[in-house]
Amino acid sequence: MGEGEGAHYPGRYDLVVPCASRPGFSVILAEWIESCANQGVSELHFYLTELGIMHCGCDRCKNSSQYLLEAKACLKAWEIVRKKYPDFRIRILLSQGSYDSNEQILSAATDTAVRISYYSGSHTYTARREPMIYPLMGDFVKKGRWLGVYPSLTASYAYVSPWSGAQFIKYRMTEIVEKGLSSFSGFAPPDHVFFDFNITASAEWSWNAHGRTEREFAVSYATQRGLNNPEIYADWVLKLGEVGWNVYGSGGLTAFTKAVTYIKERKQPKLGQDLFLYFPTVQHIENDLSACKDAIKLAESLNEPAIMAETLTIYGYMRIIKAIYEIAGLVAGQNSLSEEQTLQLQSWLTELEEAEKQTSRAYYTWVNAVFPKWKGERRVLKTFDALKQLKYDISHAIELMGI
Repeated sequence: MGEGEGAHYPGRYDLVVPCASRPGFSVILAEWIESCANQGVSELHFYLTELGIMHCGCDRCKNSSQYLLEAKACLKAWEIVRKKYPDFRIRILLSQGSYDSNEQILSAATDTAVRISYYSGSHTYTARREPMIYPLMGDFVKKGRWLGVYPSLTASYAYVSPWSGAQFIKYRMTEIVEKGLSSFSGFAPPDHVFFDFNITASAEWSWNAHGRTEREFAVSYATQRGLNNPEIYADWVLKLGEVGWNVYGSGGLTAFTKAVTYIKERKQPKLGQDLFLYFPTVQHIENDLSACKDAIKLAESLNEPAIMAETLTIYGYMRIIKAIYEIAGLVAGQNSLSEEQTLQLQSWLTELEEAEKQTSRAYYTWVNAVFPKWKGERRVLKTFDALKQLKYDISHAIELMGI
């Protein structure tokens, strides 16, 4: 076990990093690997410590990277086992904690038989419109090395939100294929049935990244599942998928909760940043609100409860984004408001409440349409709670202004 207070997760003494520099740690790992090999296991995947706040404090470890020491211990254990099981394989899964040590770890993994998987919560569990495989990883593949990645296939790693994101998934899979990766492990909690479209799309474009277009895939998907009018369905996917990418790529519900800070601190919201990352102008917000209304008309003709519920949920998110922007703008730099400003603010608070009600109702319909047996899954409940909490937090933030 790691030594010192820093080796333990804050508040949880039972969660502790290993003292990875001790020779005995590699021996224990080697015994474990050999036990698995004896039972027919051909490969083990070692997940490095998750969080960067933990570090063994002994004299051997304190001046080295916790993650480099862990990786070296895994490699040493593997070398011991290969004497008896020469074909046994090992993978090292980089963690979000190891991000700053990844270059050292890759340099230590000199044996070309060692496989690496890249994961980092803030870099791979994201819907942002930006590349996921950064130059260090790309150069590793160019050397002929085996690299896998753990991308999120959904709107959020923390919340469960509807999104048939054809454009997003094609973008992700095309990058993974074009940069020569060997594997991807899609992250789609809490259950694949919530995200059938995106998971199916990831299989489509990881297999053939330059085959069918987003439209062609959507038509095929609808046809395979017996949906009404596959062409209209494809129109709907492309229309709403782009809006969803703007909403979720900007952070979605996670960013909504952070946006409360704008209002509490009376700061002017900045378009093109944070919650508004993919909304560089007010016109972009208006355009996406208009696109949602078009998507509603398309959804009506499809006559599928889940499709309409997804549309109304994303439309609700867009309404919330607009309301937050207006509320934050009205109170920015203000200690008090004129009567006219007060009426405007009250109007936008009403809009926020109505948008939250619409979103919550539509979201509940969507969850029950796609997975009637969801049985109170915590991420689903967390999403409901975040939506409701948002309006309370914003209302509380402006109470001091007499609203």
